[in-house]
Amino acid sequence: MRVIAHRGSSARAPENTLAAFRAALEDGADGVELDARLTADDVVVVMHDDDVSRTTNGSGRVSDMSFEQLRALRVSESELIPTLDEVLALVGGRTGIVVEIKGAFGGTRTILGKEVARAVVPLIEEVPDVTASSFDPDAVATVRALAPAIPTAITVGGSSLLDDALQLAIAAGHVEVHVRADRVEAVFVARAHHASRAVLAYTVNDRARALELEQMGVDGIFSDDPAAVR
Repeated sequence: MRVIAHRGSSARAPENTLAAFRAALEDGADGVELDARLTADDVVVVMHDDDVSRTTNGSGRVSDMSFEQLRALRVSESELIPTLDEVLALVGGRTGIVVEIKGAFGGTRTILGKEVARAVVPLIEEVPDVTASSFDPDAVATVRALAPAIPTAITVGGSSLLDDALQLAIAAGHVEVHVRADRVEAVFVARAHHASRAVLAYTVNDRARALELEQMGVDGIFSDDPAAVR
């Protein structure tokens, strides 16, 4: 079972920073997961929230701010919000990468997932062992249309029906289904495997739960602390 560092080894360093991705490499994670979104001037940056207030010393929305404005913020005393290019330069070819495509809603500018996908594809197309994922079916459908060779995954939230997500993955050609860990059941994993689709669970920081998921046949987990889960 693969253990993928969720937003980097975010238990050891601030999430989605170069420090967190370096820590994931040090921890021997089988891959890193990151979140990609667009600034107001269309730079692809790595950050989970559109609202910067949870993880930085600033306020406002990524979708409303220029890259220069974002670079003036600090995630910790020394860490900056990285670009996708910067993260790929650090980890590309050294471990697997899952790029989760994020749209933006609620600010002065709406950014659809498919817009972010169009900006992301040229950056990841030549990167080895990369998968594009999203909660937004249009975002990963755009990746498949632009770059069919890039593997894609559909991510399932708390209320979506798992079987519907599996049928979507089959119909759209997505190779993985990413499911919240507390919703994973062995029968679903078996159905996915029968359809040649992998199941990955998020976010798993408890080793006992990781072992249960492994026994169910889950193909991978996303963890904030891959070394401890190992």
